[in-house]
Amino acid sequence: LKMKFLEWAPVMTISALKGQRVDRLLPLALRANEARNRRVPTSQLNTFLERVMASGRAPTSVTPVKGGQSRLHVQYMTQSSVRPPTFIVFTAGGRPGLHFSFERFLQNRIREEFDFFATPLRLIERHRKDRRK
Repeated sequence: LKMKFLEWAPVMTISALKGQRVDRLLPLALRANEARNRRVPTSQLNTFLERVMASGRAPTSVTPVKGGQSRLHVQYMTQSSVRPPTFIVFTAGGRPGLHFSFERFLQNRIREEFDFFATPLRLIERHRKDRRK
């Protein structure tokens, strides 16, 4: 069974009747809870964001947005809350509205870099029309 919206969630088969792998469940739940409460400093997020945008795997000059492509500039990112971890991505120029594929790309990179195991991540875009800070 494949669920695109839950690709980050681990799947474990257990049997309470036979007691198979039940002892592995609590450590996974504790690790997921730790990730759900993790806070990443803004400085680390922005260093990460610069590295990701410069890697060539992320679009830099033309960014996918809803309804096509745009010269959207991703300025910086900060974490606004935990439970679930919520990140605000500040953008400028172009049309607002990060494309779902770009959002998923960022979520996957954040998940890998900061070990957000088995927890949903939220991305919120804050857009300003001009590129001035």
